[in-house]
Amino acid sequence: MIAIINQGKKNKAGETLYNLQINNKLITTFYHYRELGLRRCLERAAIAMEPIESKELMEHVGKILTKSCTKTKHLHYKAIEHLLSCPDCDEKL
Repeated sequence: MIAIINQGKKNKAGETLYNLQINNKLITTFYHYRELGLRRCLERAAIAMEPIESKELMEHVGKILTKSCTKTKHLHYKAIEHLLSCPDCDEKL
């Protein structure tokens, strides 16, 4: 379950800290003005996730490179195919 949890006081106007969690694990935090509405809140959550997703992607590519060629670390065409069709593999993000 994905949860966006307001850490501020109830009905407090102004910028408030929010936690973005998956299940009970805190993934990231971000600030949002409640009066800007849900769409803006979701946009802020997505922006807060970008650095985390980029880091996970680079770690994932590193695993594929290691498996592709342990000597030269070249990215073989099979690894590229894997990255393009990865959503169902064991190493998904």
